[in-house]
Amino acid sequence: MRYVGGVNYPTMFGRGNATWPLGALTLDEEGLSLRIGIGRFAAVPLRAADRSAVEQVFPCHARLPFSPGLGIRLHDGKEFYFWATRTTAAEILAELGHQGFPTSDQVRRALIVKSRR
Repeated sequence: MRYVGGVNYPTMFGRGNATWPLGALTLDEEGLSLRIGIGRFAAVPLRAADRSAVEQVFPCHARLPFSPGLGIRLHDGKEFYFWATRTTAAEILAELGHQGFPTSDQVRRALIVKSRR
C-alpha cells in the first residue's frame, strides 16, 4: 500500500519537511517506509522499519488540531510524521495495527523543532 501526503523527519541539522504531494508512506512485506521527492530525485528518510524497530505509531497533529497525521516513534527515540487527512491517517493506523505494529489511539501533538539557520 502506498499513501501520498507530507513527511516531517529528523536530519543531522534538525528536521526536514516535504509537503504534499512530495511525501509517501509505503507499507509492504518489508515493513514501513517514508519517501520524499519525486522519481529519481527521491530520498528515503525511513526505510523498511519492521515491527521490532517501531516503538509506537499514533495519531497526531502539528501546531493546530486540524492538521492531522501519524507519528512514528522508533526505539532509538527518532520521530517521523506523515501528514494526511484524518480518514487516511485512521486507515493507515488500522492497517499497521492489523499487521502487528504497536499502535495507540491517543492523539498527540507532533514534537517538531525547527533547525536554526
